[in-house]
Amino acid sequence: MIIASFVAIGGMMFIPGPQHVYLVSGSDRAYEVVINGEAVELMPHQQVKTDAAVYGDNEVELVREKEGHVSFQVTVDDSPLMRLFGGPMLVINADRSAPILWEMKAYGPEETYKRTSYVGELYYSFDDVAYEFEPFPVSLGSSQSTRVSNRERVSVITGPNSMSIVQDMLSAKEFGAVRKYVLARMADGEDEKALQSMARRIQTSAQ
Repeated sequence: MIIASFVAIGGMMFIPGPQHVYLVSGSDRAYEVVINGEAVELMPHQQVKTDAAVYGDNEVELVREKEGHVSFQVTVDDSPLMRLFGGPMLVINADRSAPILWEMKAYGPEETYKRTSYVGELYYSFDDVAYEFEPFPVSLGSSQSTRVSNRERVSVITGPNSMSIVQDMLSAKEFGAVRKYVLARMADGEDEKALQSMARRIQTSAQ
């Protein structure tokens, strides 16, 4: 039994690459991402899981016809513990404008909730994520349990337009994330009048 367990663990540690890597678009335009030589066409606001990543350093390139190519490197934690569980959850956002949402929900007698929004970086790494781009379950196990269980979730804030996404972050008092989002949308070519409206809303809410 012990030998079999070591064999199973050893097999997991030598999985070819990380199992929780996603390419995410926050742009209104389609573009191509090349990761370690493998090209992926991303549609506007799409999330795609990829198996092209490796442990250690990854070469990533954003390809757009007008702006040209932008290259950067993404490093995936290759420690034995991370390999055992398929690596961390890695979210690559080459256009920098996708609003990534981390949430933690505590299930138990008194449920609690926390959230943090991230915008403006090329990639994000998360550990211990139970739900990747999927909703929290209503409950865990028996409703009579007195034990508190924490579960984490990572997704993208969505809405019919940028203003609705701004409003979502403002309601959570994430003013820093909102400012980064507005700047990212500006860099991506969002309409100037819409951005001015968002900026006014930020200023009013922060007062």
